[in-house]
Amino acid sequence: MKTTRLPRSFSRLPLWLAIALAPTGLSAQSPCPLENRTLNGAYVSHATGSLGGAPIAVVGITTYDGRGAFRLSGTASANGNIAKGFSGSGTYTVNRDCTGSQTFGSGPGAANYDFVVAPDGRRITYIQTDAGTVVTVTSVRLSRRRQDD
Repeated sequence: MKTTRLPRSFSRLPLWLAIALAPTGLSAQSPCPLENRTLNGAYVSHATGSLGGAPIAVVGITTYDGRGAFRLSGTASANGNIAKGFSGSGTYTVNRDCTGSQTFGSGPGAANYDFVVAPDGRRITYIQTDAGTVVTVTSVRLSRRRQDD
């Protein structure tokens, strides 16, 4: 009787099957169980992209309160026009899977974003979700707020 050897890549098949079929309880832990409290403190924020076809860039400090509100202050360049010392505020929500959304400003001119935050809250990556925009943002934590603030 002739036997056929399996290719080498198949030698790890049992390992891959064990990983793929592992109990779902192991992966059911949420990476961001603190939800809104995941974002806490001051972050250096950097945005680039275009708004209505005009290039924009923003650098500033975003401060998250750990309860769903934030404040941004910084410098912006919109189509080469510089705005120093602008500021504004908004709200955010962090989901248990470390995705989230935030709104900067209010009313018809508000800017809306979806984001993913690192489980330890140190880094956030956003994309603006409003029509006519192509804006991405990265924020990195500088410091944490005391929880009783």
